[in-house]
Amino acid sequence: MKKKREAVEEVTLDLSDSMRKIVRHCFPKAKRVIDRFHIQKLASDAVQQMRIEYRWAALQQANDEKENAKLEKDSVSTIDFLKMEIHVVNCW
Repeated sequence: MKKKREAVEEVTLDLSDSMRKIVRHCFPKAKRVIDRFHIQKLASDAVQQMRIEYRWAALQQANDEKENAKLEKDSVSTIDFLKMEIHVVNCW
């Protein structure tokens, strides 16, 4: 049985640390490869997080600009307001 396990050349894993340890112990000579799905999921999650952060920053900037205009008693025209809203929406 041990000889068969040592003959295994490659094992595909998810990102579980416990699975990595088990494979390393049971198949010491095998290459450990993380499957593509989990790599794509990590990349997708990272992009999603960046998109959310950018969206919140754009909304905050628009809100700050509107608030500053109110504080300076400069009236924001309807057209200017719509331009700010369009800018925020077009970010996505």
